[in-house]
Amino acid sequence: MTREQYKKYDKILEELQPVKWFLNWCGDRYKDKSVSKYRFRIITKAKQFFLYKDIYFARDKEVEIPKDLQKRIVEVIEDWVDEKEQELKNI
Repeated sequence: MTREQYKKYDKILEELQPVKWFLNWCGDRYKDKSVSKYRFRIITKAKQFFLYKDIYFARDKEVEIPKDLQKRIVEVIEDWVDEKEQELKNI
């Protein structure tokens, strides 16, 4: 494996690690047998930004996602993980 291939391989692994952790808890194909399937929420983080010398603060917001939409989101994420793992095999 060349140095470039190794760097690309390492970068893909770094991208996959947090996604696989998420799928371990919320996914279908990538969860451990001992883990129940959990629902998830999207939580936005507040940020501070400046506009014409005024300071604005966004609020933290927790968004509940319907089960059918969660299932679609998880399917898309699992497909993405499959593609990335295929890239790793091809390197």
